[in-house]
Amino acid sequence: MTKTVLIVDGQAISRRLLRFALELQGYRVVEAGDVFSAVDTLAKTSPSLLVACVDSPDAGSWKLALEIRRRQQPANLPILFHGESQYREVLNAGMIGNCAWLDKPYRMGDLHSLVEALLDSPLLPGNSTAHRCQVPVAFRRENA
Repeated sequence: MTKTVLIVDGQAISRRLLRFALELQGYRVVEAGDVFSAVDTLAKTSPSLLVACVDSPDAGSWKLALEIRRRQQPANLPILFHGESQYREVLNAGMIGNCAWLDKPYRMGDLHSLVEALLDSPLLPGNSTAHRCQVPVAFRRENA
């Protein structure tokens, strides 16, 4: 059975690039340009993974993830946040449930590795906000 990935990103070009990369790996991809359409898409598609762009510490995708965890619906949904490293430190402390962070810019191999790690990781019981990130993987681009 093909797993579905929901991409939430305000930039259409970013969504298209992620779609292309994930479809090459065999995933079914659905997109949302903002958190409001993401909520509707979540209800209609029941994705296996949420990939959300965080372009500021108070980004809507972060609030969407917290709402997903608060409601417990969909249960145990893994989340891959991606964004510039300056936002990682702010969000790392609050990452909850089955989630990970990927620094921008990133290589497609890093994206594929994290997606596979999240989809293959054991799920947390209840996946409540009391649980912290159990997939402590954050790929960082090292400056040479």
